[in-house]
Amino acid sequence: MAFGYFAFVLGWSWSFWSVPVVLGGDPWAMPNVAFIYAGGAGPLLGGLVFTYARGGRYGLRDLGARLTGVRRIGTMWWLVVLGLIPLIEAAAALIAGKVSAAPPMVFAPLLRNLADPAAFLALAGFTLLLGPLPEEIGWRGFALDALQARFAPILASLILAAGWGAWHAPLFLMDGYYAPFGGPPPPVQFAYDILLTTLLMTWIFNHTGRSVLAAVLFHFMGNFSEEIVVPSDSGDMIATILTTLVVAVVMASGGLRRPALA
Repeated sequence: MAFGYFAFVLGWSWSFWSVPVVLGGDPWAMPNVAFIYAGGAGPLLGGLVFTYARGGRYGLRDLGARLTGVRRIGTMWWLVVLGLIPLIEAAAALIAGKVSAAPPMVFAPLLRNLADPAAFLALAGFTLLLGPLPEEIGWRGFALDALQARFAPILASLILAAGWGAWHAPLFLMDGYYAPFGGPPPPVQFAYDILLTTLLMTWIFNHTGRSVLAAVLFHFMGNFSEEIVVPSDSGDMIATILTTLVVAVVMASGGLRRPALA
């Protein structure tokens, strides 16, 4: 059923996203942007449809409990969910500052948003609703659960990373994707970052009672850090290296074990 989910999501999202690619013009202006938002709903719709197909109303209630269950996330895991990415970014900035004459990070967007709390909260809310919340109801809420029912966590993560990465492919054909950062990263780098993030999220998911809330917030912290901090090339590369080391420690310590049902 997990592979049916990927077929549904890719079919739904790519169908809508092909319209701006074919029509051309500014993909982030009407009417093209409407197709982008509609396509982005694929993981959410697929998650709800396939969760119901697999578990009926009980499945949807379980999904809802895992999305709202704050107590599933222990104190240590709250620190990981909310603090790991900022810690990696801060460490990358400090290291980059030692090895490069260029400023390792530009904090102007963060300072500008902090000066206007209403705008800062609006940006946070938009970031949450645009990606992490609807996506994770599908990627982790359904797909990771279904994959781990058949495969070991590492293999399940590899499959999910491939599907999650492929889902983004049409966006790379649109002018303005990753525009605030000078354009999208090279596809190989993007795929590698997706893999690292997927492995970390499986680790968190499997130690928080299969918490979808933890996945949403971890995804949010990754996306939001990109909105409020602009890394230099050296800082970005160092952050990837540090994340690789964290993933290596997690895997070496046996952190990617199967989840306890909750």
